[in-house]
Amino acid sequence: MAQGATVDGTWGQRWRLGPSGVGYLVALAVLGLIYLPAAWTGVAGSGQTAGPQLPASIAPYSWYTGMLSTDHFDAATLKYQNGVGVEFMDDPQSVLLSADGRTYRRLDQAENATIIEDQGDPAFSVLSPDGTFVVVGSSGRVGAVQVVRLRDGHVREVVVGRGRAALPLAIGADGRTLLIGTSDDVVNRYGDEDSVGLARLDLQTGALQQYPAVTGVWAAALSPDNSRITVATNRGAQLVDATSGRVTATLASTSEVSLDGDAWSADGASVALVTGSSLVVADVSGPQPELRRHLLMPDSGTVIGWRDASTVLVHAFTDTSDNTSALYWVDVNSGDTETIASYAPNFTGASMLGVDAARDLIPRWHVGPQPVDRGPLPLYVDLLPLGAGVLVAAAVGWVAARLYGLAQPRDLPW
Repeated sequence: MAQGATVDGTWGQRWRLGPSGVGYLVALAVLGLIYLPAAWTGVAGSGQTAGPQLPASIAPYSWYTGMLSTDHFDAATLKYQNGVGVEFMDDPQSVLLSADGRTYRRLDQAENATIIEDQGDPAFSVLSPDGTFVVVGSSGRVGAVQVVRLRDGHVREVVVGRGRAALPLAIGADGRTLLIGTSDDVVNRYGDEDSVGLARLDLQTGALQQYPAVTGVWAAALSPDNSRITVATNRGAQLVDATSGRVTATLASTSEVSLDGDAWSADGASVALVTGSSLVVADVSGPQPELRRHLLMPDSGTVIGWRDASTVLVHAFTDTSDNTSALYWVDVNSGDTETIASYAPNFTGASMLGVDAARDLIPRWHVGPQPVDRGPLPLYVDLLPLGAGVLVAAAVGWVAARLYGLAQPRDLPW
């Protein structure tokens, strides 16, 4: 019996936790509580609905959004600019949101092509209808545009003329016809735009057609059959014959026109644009345009695509004082609006503007909450929260060990 008692006592002593052991266990438990919920959230949010996704809340500006040149995806559903002008530590970014609704990457080709006259803003670029490539131009006299394929980052240059600036404005439904603003001078987007003309470029053959009668251009859209162009100039919005370059009609005579490259409906019967605080829908199926106007709520915005023949997609600021904005469905018959996605800046205050949607994906969007993937973080960014977590866990473990030690029975001195 004495021998058995010795064995039992040794076993108990071997497995009895001391204060340091309790501290270690508590520290591990704290680390688990810190990191397991994040890991579980990532796993739980990994399921995808079939079809292109749009997050209900678009992620704000981040210094740690990865570059497209180092990490690719098949297609983007949105392209936009985050922030305006040169500011300390938060220079504007050209951001692509992939069709999975969660992957954000910077279009570094556009950011690298900026010039002094752009004041830090990325170079002009436009997203293809299917979202699989982007065309990047330059306000400088580079004489070419870059066609960037998103799935592998392949870049192909198409010449537009030696020493000419080329500003991509719209890509046609065929995926090869590009409308560009051209100039023999450097273009100051914050200055006089009278020098910018209009041209049509075939991205496959390099064939270029100039429209010398159209000047002062800052936006344009091409009809689905490539036969007509809607152009916004400092004289208003005009309808242009794409073969002859002749102006056939005026849609708005004010210079306060907001026009996007996706302004045409899929059937080519209508063009949607914004003048001041009004949504203007022009029925261009007849010999003369018939205009319908609706007061927009919020006050202003830009039509960036169509969901169907009666619904347009609008991006608008909801509050210019804090740079919040949203994407809306707007009924072109009634003017009724429905918010589908929002954008709220973080502490940087950087706004979302210049939004360009992949028009072919819009009718198939699934809108809902999505996690945010900005790509791998720099090593030091990963180590900072890990180090902080270890310190917190160690501190809690030390306190637990001390309390456990104090609670143990002590041998009395007598």
